[in-house]
Amino acid sequence: MVDLQKIVKQINGIRNIYMWSGKGGVGKTTAAINLATWLAASGRKVAVVDTDSHPNTSSLKDMSKVREDRRYTLSDVIQREKPFLDAMYQVRNGLYVVPSETNIEVAKTHIIINEAQDVLLDRFYALMAQLAPPPEDPPFWQEKTYLAPHHLPPLAELSDLEMQAPPAYLEYIIWDFAAEPGALGKAILRLPKGEIWSPVLLEPYPLLAFAQMKQQTTQMFQYHPVERRPVLKGVFPFMLTHKTEKVTEEFAKLYLAHQDIFMHPIHNDDKVAATQDYYPAQSIYEVDQTSRAGREFFELAMRLDGYQGSFGKKTHCPHCEAIYEWARQQSGGEGA
Repeated sequence: MVDLQKIVKQINGIRNIYMWSGKGGVGKTTAAINLATWLAASGRKVAVVDTDSHPNTSSLKDMSKVREDRRYTLSDVIQREKPFLDAMYQVRNGLYVVPSETNIEVAKTHIIINEAQDVLLDRFYALMAQLAPPPEDPPFWQEKTYLAPHHLPPLAELSDLEMQAPPAYLEYIIWDFAAEPGALGKAILRLPKGEIWSPVLLEPYPLLAFAQMKQQTTQMFQYHPVERRPVLKGVFPFMLTHKTEKVTEEFAKLYLAHQDIFMHPIHNDDKVAATQDYYPAQSIYEVDQTSRAGREFFELAMRLDGYQGSFGKKTHCPHCEAIYEWARQQSGGEGA
């Protein structure tokens, strides 16, 4: 017998984060991996679902270590009705991944041919029925007046056996979107309490794609009740430099248009590029958490989680502060 009250409670206790901005190569996967890792380090239970045919998020663990007869992907969840927990692997302590594969397009075709737009919704409800409620006690760091990366314990190394241990509960599911969501992305967007978080490169084509993504989402859900629509909850410039006036102009425009959800940027940092040289993949938390981008991802993850205090060391640059101040003056004051 399905416990509907339990499922409703589970849905209210979990956040579906869609990492999407309408274009490939703008930092969605990098942001998904780094935010998920920092959240796991803070004590949250996080699952990252890779939806791309270039399954970079899946490389957080060498999947060859999983027995072949127990190696499942998102395609198996969609096409073979495998439960999400069967395809969920613990890649760090408290951090889980549902891998994708290069032929994920077949799963997308399955959704179209079978008119299975609610397939992910069904699988999501089944997952909620399998999980226990998350603990109600706030994490220790929520009560701190200021927070620094060293306050969070390092993520423990896992054995191959621990890798296959399913989570008892989850607090976040981060969906790493492909550039064009297609049938799979549209099915995921139908999940309850969806939040879109968008890394944006301040260049013409990524900015155009971001605008088109917003328009596409509005059109897709224009006849749905407000509570069933995914909400754009966070926008942050990615790999930011301050080399040209055009970048400054686009930064100010993006900030003015999204002041209520604008998050601090992630600056260009060679440490981010360094993380992409590892296999299995590593986050900047594991490579150099005290680097500029490491601290910026840390702050972004904690803000995403609702932390209201301050941080031990300010990472915002004077160029960004000047743009914020100018933009506030143009809009008639902060919050106008």
